[in-house]
Amino acid sequence: MNTPSKPLRAVALMLTGAVLGLAADLGASDGKSLAVLEARLAALERSVVVTPAGVELRGPGASLHLEGGVARLDAVADIQLHARRLTAASRDELAFAAGNRARLQMKKSGEVSLAGTDVDLVATGRMNVRGSGSSAVKGSKIGTH
Repeated sequence: MNTPSKPLRAVALMLTGAVLGLAADLGASDGKSLAVLEARLAALERSVVVTPAGVELRGPGASLHLEGGVARLDAVADIQLHARRLTAASRDELAFAAGNRARLQMKKSGEVSLAGTDVDLVATGRMNVRGSGSSAVKGSKIGTH
């Protein structure tokens, strides 16, 4: 059987230490305090799963998996990011997809691909399109609105 890696064992030890600290804070001497502590520990065990392969943090409707150098966030509901500034960076490739019909893909080579059934580019000011190579615009109707 595989044993958890050092970072995973460290997470487990931190959680155990947090629970023991909670027990000390509660003064876990009476039955009620012990029952509260046991309930919190059970909730923690359901929320944090440490395996030899990785760590999973579970919450209502979402989970975060950290395994083999990969972090994956799964959610059954919406995920919202609110920030003054949001930066996403990738060493090799960055891709966004909505369903299987809309996609924005950027590669480290500089290649950018935007695909969708209907694509609108709208600018309230100027819009510049430049290419050092050939440029092509194809469609059944090409013109101005």
